[in-house]
Amino acid sequence: MQFKKGVCMKQESSFASETLVVWCGRIASVVVTNLLWILCCLPVVTAGAATKAMYHNLYCLLREEECSARSFFRAFADGFARVTAVWTVILVAGAALLTDYYLVAYMEFPGRMAVIGLIFFVGFLLVFVTGLMFPMLSQFAMSIKDAAINGVLLSLAHLPRVFLVSAMNLLPWALLVVSAKWFLMLSALWLLGGYSLIGLYNAKLLEPVFAPYRDSRA
Repeated sequence: MQFKKGVCMKQESSFASETLVVWCGRIASVVVTNLLWILCCLPVVTAGAATKAMYHNLYCLLREEECSARSFFRAFADGFARVTAVWTVILVAGAALLTDYYLVAYMEFPGRMAVIGLIFFVGFLLVFVTGLMFPMLSQFAMSIKDAAINGVLLSLAHLPRVFLVSAMNLLPWALLVVSAKWFLMLSALWLLGGYSLIGLYNAKLLEPVFAPYRDSRA
């Protein structure tokens, strides 16, 4: 009995050690992915490709596949021109909406509030589609036209999930606007894994959206 008890204790200890190693590996993957995402976002024009690469790594982490700096840069380079074109369109659209808002906000004319409401509606739609776009591009290769169409259709079809994804994406920037002090106090969190943790939550949330199309493709 003592021998069996000792064997069981060794097995439990070995299992605990293996579990600890796995979790340490996952944490390291999240930190590395987060740091690479921040680095590759510094040139704003490459932020789209960086976000797509981050989601590629996080989906690999969820599927227990390779999640490393090498897989990040491989995904970053794959379809770089296409993803950057999509990101550029989003940036231009966002800048145009912001410009329209500031122009209309200081003008007086009939229907002014209706125009402002339309600008906000289109702006929210752009945020929703953007929140879905890069996770989608990390899982499926498609043209710019197909990405735009699928992004809009899937956003409307899964509005509650996309709303939560968009809310999580805006959380750090909302905190920065509301309390820059708290944002800076949490700077270590944002640097070491905050954005990747948000992305990981989003990836899990969007998995039921993408899974049927991934299965049908397989």
